[in-house]
Amino acid sequence: MSIAVNQLQKRFGNFTALDNVSLDFPNGELTALLGPSGCGKTTLLRIIAGLEYADSGQVLLDGEDASNQHVRERQVGFVFQHYALFKHMTIFENIAFCLRVKPRHLRPSETQIKEKVTKLLELVQLDWLADRYRINCDGF
Repeated sequence: MSIAVNQLQKRFGNFTALDNVSLDFPNGELTALLGPSGCGKTTLLRIIAGLEYADSGQVLLDGEDASNQHVRERQVGFVFQHYALFKHMTIFENIAFCLRVKPRHLRPSETQIKEKVTKLLELVQLDWLADRYRINCDGF
């Protein structure tokens, strides 16, 4: 899915979190947002996902305006800088979880889920952690 944001603005009271931000995220690309705390990374991601709404500007998903779509309709996911994993599930199972809880008519088969999760873990070079469980520390 390609994602474009055009002239996004978001304020929280007197604080400007996003000031006329425009970015393109091409389909199939892996993107990382880096910057100091408070520069708007999380706000931008929350707006793209539909967890937050911009004061002005536009979010385009595959070229279609999604600015007013509900979070469920957007089909967008992202990884927070502070991860949240279920302790009783492996890394693989944690990633597969979001696919397994989709409504039945949208849910991929177990074979498709395995392929998607494996491909994602390989993409981010974490396939070697697939069978590990979360531990209580700042790393895996």
